[in-house]
Amino acid sequence: MVVLAMKPFHALFLTGGSDLNGSNCVVQAPRGIYSQIPGSKGKLVRVPQGTVFDVAADLRCSSCKFHKHAPVEITGENGQMLRIPEGFGHAFLALSRVVGFTSRVTDFSSAPAARAIAWNQPGLFIPRPIGNSEAIVSEKNSRGLRIADAEVSA
Repeated sequence: MVVLAMKPFHALFLTGGSDLNGSNCVVQAPRGIYSQIPGSKGKLVRVPQGTVFDVAADLRCSSCKFHKHAPVEITGENGQMLRIPEGFGHAFLALSRVVGFTSRVTDFSSAPAARAIAWNQPGLFIPRPIGNSEAIVSEKNSRGLRIADAEVSA
């Protein structure tokens, strides 16, 4: 897990095809832990405006770090970026009313390959800045699976 500060945003993703994504964020609306199987891809996350609680979780069942996670707060002010390696899941939560959220991925997204784990999965022990009662959970994110039932990377 690498947190990058002051690195060119595109420098790690110059080879092969890559996709630039953006998200509309609602404060206190957690996004589940998303990954792609098959077709795992790396990601570089940036928040040019606002504040986000961001988490990368190792979903590679062959890894000695399986189910370990790295939470980080990324803001427009601190200028940090989070690199999420292939085989990891990614979740985030907007902590400010206005958030600009972008990610550069190493390959194009595939809707049929998308997998989601519930944002409040107790088996991962991710410290959350808000509780279940404060969360505004979308219909899509309410369908996230338990970690025990989720398909993971090899």
